[in-house]
Amino acid sequence: MIIIKKVQNYKLIEEISKEKEFITYLGIDNRNDKLLSIKAVLKINVEQNKDLSNSLEEEIKILKDLKHKNITRLKDIAKTKNNIYIISEYCNGGQLSDLLKYYHETNKNPLNEIYIQKIIRQISSGLEYIHSKNIIHRGITLENIAINFDKYPNVVIKGKMPQKVKYSEITLNDHFILKIDNMEFSKDLKNAKSTKTFIDNPKNMAPDMLSGKSYNNKIDLWS
Repeated sequence: MIIIKKVQNYKLIEEISKEKEFITYLGIDNRNDKLLSIKAVLKINVEQNKDLSNSLEEEIKILKDLKHKNITRLKDIAKTKNNIYIISEYCNGGQLSDLLKYYHETNKNPLNEIYIQKIIRQISSGLEYIHSKNIIHRGITLENIAINFDKYPNVVIKGKMPQKVKYSEITLNDHFILKIDNMEFSKDLKNAKSTKTFIDNPKNMAPDMLSGKSYNNKIDLWS
């Protein structure tokens, strides 16, 4: 196990993904050996970019208020001289897009309806909760839906990393849970009924936002 960096109670051991504004790592909580997802944002970028600063502040504020089984749970916020770290639950099945891509490449038939029912039911449950808080996600894509399988542990045992999920071994009887992830585009409407705020996120963007009209949480259903 190669440790990239240590941050307070956490170890960063593997880069999961890299975006323009941040890097997401696979991490370990030193106190209980549980795996975590750790997003690192450079402080200098936050200080020099007002939009990024406001977005990050809004994301953290929203995450602290969300507690639902179908939403990725915020665990902690850590700060160092150079970075801000957003520490969240880790899902061992990757993104829903990964599972669907695998299924598409290895099966000639459409995804089984039983799977589809489970997927839609869980995403709907998470969205209903977010909307009950008068929050819009504004980034509902397959890449922003994380998936976790119970049969694969999310904790390091005796210094050994857990086995990674093998989609080829998954059956319809396996229990999995979906979690709406990545709240960077989210907006708390507070007492307002709608907003006109535009975000540069063209994938799955509802026509209301694209046309500059006022919109509400229904745009998440479009996505």
